[in-house]
Amino acid sequence: MDPSRRSEPPGRAGDPEAQSPEYSTLFLVWPEADAPLQEEVRLALQATYGGVQAIDELDAGDDLLWGVTWRIPADDDRPEADYLVWAEPRGDLGDDFLRQALGAGAEYAAAKASRWLIGVEARLSLRRPQASFQDQLRFVREVAVPGLVAVYDDNALIIRSGREIEDLCACDVPPRASTLYAVHVVEGTGGMWLHTHGLLRAGLPDLDLVGIPSQFADDAHELLHAIVDRLLAGDDPEPSGRLELGTGLELRLLPLGDALGLFPPNIAGGSNDRSGDMADHGGDRLIVLDVRRDLTPLDALVQVSGDGTLYKSRGETERQRSLSVSRWGTFGQLFAINRRGTDWSFHVKLAYDQRVPGKREHLWFEVLGLQPGRVHGRLMNHPLDVPDLRAGQELWQPLERLTDWLIVTPHGSFDPEVAPVLLQEPS
Repeated sequence: MDPSRRSEPPGRAGDPEAQSPEYSTLFLVWPEADAPLQEEVRLALQATYGGVQAIDELDAGDDLLWGVTWRIPADDDRPEADYLVWAEPRGDLGDDFLRQALGAGAEYAAAKASRWLIGVEARLSLRRPQASFQDQLRFVREVAVPGLVAVYDDNALIIRSGREIEDLCACDVPPRASTLYAVHVVEGTGGMWLHTHGLLRAGLPDLDLVGIPSQFADDAHELLHAIVDRLLAGDDPEPSGRLELGTGLELRLLPLGDALGLFPPNIAGGSNDRSGDMADHGGDRLIVLDVRRDLTPLDALVQVSGDGTLYKSRGETERQRSLSVSRWGTFGQLFAINRRGTDWSFHVKLAYDQRVPGKREHLWFEVLGLQPGRVHGRLMNHPLDVPDLRAGQELWQPLERLTDWLIVTPHGSFDPEVAPVLLQEPS
């Protein structure tokens, strides 16, 4: 259900706290048998935020147990914000959907047994969508009086586990942009169709890649993430749709209505795939094309899969650096645990000034040793313009250079965003 009135006007252009016209809607799984009470939620919010005001209430009826809009006062870390909160039966949140996202552990068992949901709806800041979304997740955490089990993200159409929400809330750095959206993959006879859900709440259109050969699936994900990073940074496409993502790496973004007719109807993501149950995959979307031809951007995908380097916005570079520093203790703890093993490898990215004034180069090192304030590593890259460094060189470097890190295990690669899970006990 959608109890929101959605009557407030969108933020004005240029307003530093302009809000997206699209609401961000999350559903908290309530694990107790008894229905959630408005008063117990209010008391939890009051204990955390203080000065909470109920500025509007909804009439109960049908599946709506209660609904109220609470205004949270501003503090040094966040602006004032309004959250519409309501309670309803669990309804169509299926067991199979929950199990696919949560596995078969305690969180799934609690979510499967649940009978109630609490919806939390807000409009995100267009200037700081990631931090604004983190504020919403922290609000949800406080609403979860019996404890966090799982949250359904109605914009991205995904389930997030309670542990994932706790990690996102606990971090003192806003989450990566991909937390705002999900990339869905549909396979067909004409290749793969990758498309996003959730970007509208950040003030951006959703994105589609149609007819992608299966061998480029990982590269297509990386390309979509890079496009979002550029758009969030304010790098709008040219009137022709052209957008530069790296040196010699370009593509075009065209509105769905203009681009869909350029492809055969039976291609994955073509018009045949946007009817029936998939009819809602229209609206404000951009299709990604080759920079010169009305085709899937295969040249760009080949570059991404090879030596092509995707630009990263200054904001994302600084966010990643801050997160790497903030969670350096996790890296050090895991290195100490596994340094004698042979199946894990530990990498750090360090920044160096190039000879051209004002330019920096970020280089990866395999970590050989750690000491307070410095790291011993083997250079994995060939520097482009950093004097006195060569690939394979081993040296001690100060941690002031740190901009990113990565832990590679037999089960996958873990960056600062997700590495804390490696320290958690299995549920």
